[in-house]
Amino acid sequence: MSDNLTPKQEQFALIAVQPGSTLSGAYRAAYDAEKMNPNTIYRTAHELATNPKITARMAELRAIAAERAIVSVQQVLERLALIAFTDVDSVGSWDAKGKLDLLPSGQLSPEGRAAIKSVKHNAAGELTVELRDPVTALIAIGKHLGMFPTRVEQTGKDGGPIDVEIKVLVAILDAVGLTPEQQAALDRLITPQG
Repeated sequence: MSDNLTPKQEQFALIAVQPGSTLSGAYRAAYDAEKMNPNTIYRTAHELATNPKITARMAELRAIAAERAIVSVQQVLERLALIAFTDVDSVGSWDAKGKLDLLPSGQLSPEGRAAIKSVKHNAAGELTVELRDPVTALIAIGKHLGMFPTRVEQTGKDGGPIDVEIKVLVAILDAVGLTPEQQAALDRLITPQG
């Protein structure tokens, strides 16, 4: 909490910077506004939000939130990289019969732990290890890095422009009633040029 703000001002600032919050909503949550006119709440909330001390605190809170979000993105990318670039040797070793012997959990590397999706024992006591899909992780990383653009371009027949029918507009104009001159002008606009 900022030393320069009252507890209610601090609460107002904390709520006001939350995604989806409004200044009026933050005011109602921080102050007793039950008997206040909505216009008064709105005006008072905006006055609070322009108070230099509260504005500074809100900026500080937004900076903290942005820093945490950046760290969060980095953590997600690091975790995806662990999954994407880990091979099965990081979770165990192959015996002479070609069976995978899982490493004890205390010996697993961070990469190995991140790669394991599930470990199951069947009725015969055999161990089944399922690894997370590295391709899915690579796709998620690639999308974040902008490697796979999602823009779709559409064209009409043979790569030409898309023909757009304006039947609704014509129906509305017909209902309104056009003069012969207006109808001729409209026909020239909507008739494809040959």
